[in-house]
Amino acid sequence: MFEGMFAQLTRLRHNLMRRIVFEPGGEGLSIACKAIGMLKPDFGSLFLLSLSARSGNKVVGLWKLYPNYLFGLKQVEDGGDRKAAAAE
Repeated sequence: MFEGMFAQLTRLRHNLMRRIVFEPGGEGLSIACKAIGMLKPDFGSLFLLSLSARSGNKVVGLWKLYPNYLFGLKQVEDGGDRKAAAAE
């Protein structure tokens, strides 16, 4: 159901949209999400969900590879750098 809705939202052919959603690097997904006005935190969630759909429960491995990933997402959600806010 998601694939059909996302294809309709992005106005991409279903096969192309599916390749974009499940490509390993997420570059195409990033471009498609930006084109439809999706916010960065929502893209991050969607990207992680696409990883889990593709590779089962191996998303935890991604967190180990990029330990600051969740911190970066949190900064985007909060709208700024926590260290700068703490210094004020």
